[in-house]
Amino acid sequence: MKPTATAWLLLLASPMAFGAFNSLGPRPVERQWREEVRLRTGETVMVDRSVGSGSPTLSFKWKGRTIKSGDDLPGLPHAIDIYDGVPVLVVPINGSERCIKYGYPEDSLVAWRYEGGKWARMAAAPENVLVNLRRDWPEQDDGEVVTIAWKQKNQGRNAGGPYGLPLAAYAAKFSEGCARLPDAPARKAQTAVLARPVTRAEDAAAVVLAERVSFATAPEEVSGRDAMVNMGEWIDNVPVWRTRRCANLFAGFRVVNRQYPGNQHPATEVSLLLHAKVADPRIVVQGKPDYVFCDDRTIVVLRRGVAERMLLTRFDPKGTLIDAYRVQLPGLAELSAGAKEPPKIWNVSVEGAQLTLTMADYAYKNWETDGGTLRRKAVYEARLPDR
Repeated sequence: MKPTATAWLLLLASPMAFGAFNSLGPRPVERQWREEVRLRTGETVMVDRSVGSGSPTLSFKWKGRTIKSGDDLPGLPHAIDIYDGVPVLVVPINGSERCIKYGYPEDSLVAWRYEGGKWARMAAAPENVLVNLRRDWPEQDDGEVVTIAWKQKNQGRNAGGPYGLPLAAYAAKFSEGCARLPDAPARKAQTAVLARPVTRAEDAAAVVLAERVSFATAPEEVSGRDAMVNMGEWIDNVPVWRTRRCANLFAGFRVVNRQYPGNQHPATEVSLLLHAKVADPRIVVQGKPDYVFCDDRTIVVLRRGVAERMLLTRFDPKGTLIDAYRVQLPGLAELSAGAKEPPKIWNVSVEGAQLTLTMADYAYKNWETDGGTLRRKAVYEARLPDR
């Protein structure tokens, strides 16, 4: 079923959703409208706008000439104004496809100047350019003019919209703004700096031998609630398990790399997005974690290693690296004998230096959270070196 015009308007209620539209989203049926636009010179011009299956367009009269936008805009323009005596058009973008095409502008803005009868791409958008265009389109062609008063009332600050506000601040809220994408040059450099000490610590991690204190072979039926209480929360877009207390320390994960290009492919490397107010609120570890455990003062990232080893890396709530160890789990192979999948991390507990780790051969029908059978279960204990 195709979305109605009303549904599209609801979709565009948030800047993140609209940023996605401006990058890759499908266009609605053809809409045309006229719009009052106040320029920074104090003048008001009438702009003819349209949006449909092709590129959005606009045109207006300036100094006796009709000026039309190009036919390859990457999304809806949010500002048309006069700088140094010439018209300037600004479009916010996000998403990999558009950001790659336009060279990852840090502010996620693409701007053009109208000179010599044609539009020329600017190196950067003007500073403090304000939103003065409607950010969406009318629900239907009713012939009414979109007035400045309408935009102030329905898309201004009091309505939670960007009208009259700096466009760069609005674009900065896009969840996939150009500067936030993993492949953005500046972002890759920042990620490398964050990852370097963690990589060194994990590569040089000492081995801690755990003791297997119990091994149960009697099948145990568990409910979906049992699975969530023990395993925690399933973060599907990564995918990673984390204990519920982690929500107090970090908001979620951001993909750094995927197995193949495209959002539909599995993540192979992620960062943790911290709540802490620090310069770069991310934790970057090698590879993709299998499980994240948190208490009030520690974030513990677990990742399966080779053979019977588990890589354990600890951070404080501000993302500062504490230490890293490779925990040897003797007899772990017995859990996976005849199983279709590797053993699951069923439960983790860290009390001071004491680590308790429960691994399980967990069989389930569709999803781990549906419940199923613990066919075998092993409990390990290890004492981590003092911090």
